[in-house]
Amino acid sequence: MDNSVDDGKSQIGKAVHLFFVGLFLAGLLVVFGYTALSQGVHLSVDGEEKYIKTYARTVGEFLDQEGIAVAQDDTVNPSMDTRLYNGCAVTVDRAKPLILHDYGKKKTIMIALPSVVGVLAKEEIALREGDGIDTNLYGLSEGEVPYMKIVREYTELIIEQEEIPFSTDLVVDPDLPSGERVVSQEGQPGIKENKIKIYYKNDKEIARELLCSEIIKPPLNKTVVHGSTGGDPSRGDMVHGVGEEIIMEATAYTHTGNPTATGAMPKVGTVAVDPNVIPLGTKLYIEGYGRGTAGDVGGHIKGDKVDLFFETKEKAIKWGRRKIKVTILAE
Repeated sequence: MDNSVDDGKSQIGKAVHLFFVGLFLAGLLVVFGYTALSQGVHLSVDGEEKYIKTYARTVGEFLDQEGIAVAQDDTVNPSMDTRLYNGCAVTVDRAKPLILHDYGKKKTIMIALPSVVGVLAKEEIALREGDGIDTNLYGLSEGEVPYMKIVREYTELIIEQEEIPFSTDLVVDPDLPSGERVVSQEGQPGIKENKIKIYYKNDKEIARELLCSEIIKPPLNKTVVHGSTGGDPSRGDMVHGVGEEIIMEATAYTHTGNPTATGAMPKVGTVAVDPNVIPLGTKLYIEGYGRGTAGDVGGHIKGDKVDLFFETKEKAIKWGRRKIKVTILAE
């Protein structure tokens, strides 16, 4: 009987032992199985790399578990809903400020890994023929803020009408008393059309080029009939006489790309005048400038004012505005 009791105790001990052994093995199986389910992820945030074990299923879950917030303009590769796998790589690039210039206006945008193509796509900017890009994206110094300038350059063709001033013809009538004058025909200005090419940069006009001109209405000269005075009738209907010295205000101008009122291109010696004071074609001597010819007009040239042509802008600026003596020459 004692042997039977001992055998029973032995059986119970073996059962207990096997139970705990099984429990231990089951625990190891759970631990190793759970460990086997984790994924090894290579994480890079703005170039800083880490290797992290995670049980997250997707990129989004992984970043949430790691406490990595993603802003609207940040980039994540692969996308947030991509499923992770062991050994995969996840890259996060933070958006940084970039100064963008377009149409002469400046604004700051946020963009990750900026490139010319990326900025154009993000801002939905369309380039036109002739546009250019100025940027420091590909040579940034440490601490330097990136910028990108869209240089807009284009041309436009326009047609402008310009008034052609009339001249005054002086005709001697021996039947009129000496010194008497009669206007036999009033003058009328003509009209010419100028085809002009305008150059723009960032929507600002930077230059004009005259392509061609066409007179669509020639001027009608004023005719003044006068009695014989013994003077020089070829000078026209002048307020000032030949040989007279006049104190006038003189300004200066240079090339504009446009011809003068007489149709010729201006040159040194061309003088813009008020034709009601000094008729076009009159020979002049200008103090400090030399000989010139009344060959142009100007909207601001009224009364005793003249505008002198200079070959360069620097010389015109140097002349400025001054009072000078102008002498009416016979030839």
